Amino acid sequence: MTKTFSKTPTNDNSWRTITQSGLKGITIHSKKRYFSLCLRTGLFFICFIILACTLVFSIHFYKSHASFITFPVKNIEIRTNGVLTRALILPFLNLPKDIGIMNVDIFELQSRLESIGQIREAEVERQFPDSLKITIHEYLPIVKLICVNELGKRQGLLVSKEGNVFKGYGYSKQKLQSLPYLTGIQLYKTGKSFKRIAYMNYVDELLSCARLESPHLFKYWKSISLEYCLYGNQDLGAFIKVKTKNIGEIIFAPEKFELQLGRLNSIISYASKQKLATIERIDLSLENQAVVKVANSK
Repeated sequence: MTKTFSKTPTNDNSWRTITQSGLKGITIHSKKRYFSLCLRTGLFFICFIILACTLVFSIHFYKSHASFITFPVKNIEIRTNGVLTRALILPFLNLPKDIGIMNVDIFELQSRLESIGQIREAEVERQFPDSLKITIHEYLPIVKLICVNELGKRQGLLVSKEGNVFKGYGYSKQKLQSLPYLTGIQLYKTGKSFKRIAYMNYVDELLSCARLESPHLFKYWKSISLEYCLYGNQDLGAFIKVKTKNIGEIIFAPEKFELQLGRLNSIISYASKQKLATIERIDLSLENQAVVKVANSK
């Protein structure tokens, strides 16, 4: 039996005529654009890496060689809560001319300033590129005293409420005259300074109360003695003695100063109205009473 084969159809349904949905062929222009994009991206990353390395190296170099690229100190800013002026402070700093900001030993400067008895605390900061900032906290004096130094000469000193004894710089004559003298104590040297005076907290409290409660009497106070306040305890007979210009001595117990000053005001007011004889001594240290001694009394 003879087999019959049909001819291959010649219509348009051949696979060669089917539209291809895959990628189009890469043209020369596309290759150039792709190469240009890769080149720009590569250059960007290379520049970024170079910049980062330069920055890291610069920081490391600055830290390692700061003293060679430092700026000279051109400005020194000084702030204080007291009376010390720039002219008084600069000689203590003793900085070489044109010293570099990074060559300044700020800790040594701080120590040097705090060795001055008047200065309680000092802070020294660098402010780049060429400035130093110095902040000073001073002891504030509440009394003055006279001592004899190693050369046998009389020397005036000041005492703070903390008991620190120091030589005062920059205080006006009026300020010094307004301070009463402190007596009845002994000074002890500790190195280049003095040992703190005990019980100055009582003196500070008494003076503060007197200024507030009896300013008309306080202005006549000449001196305050701690001779009989060695123990700081009323049970042991401790008291503070004040000498004045107008009413002789006033004796205070080292406590309840406001109540004692109230009794003092009443006594002085009564004596003034009654035109009593000159008062030589008023003892306010006794509980709830006062002992008054007048001139020529027996």
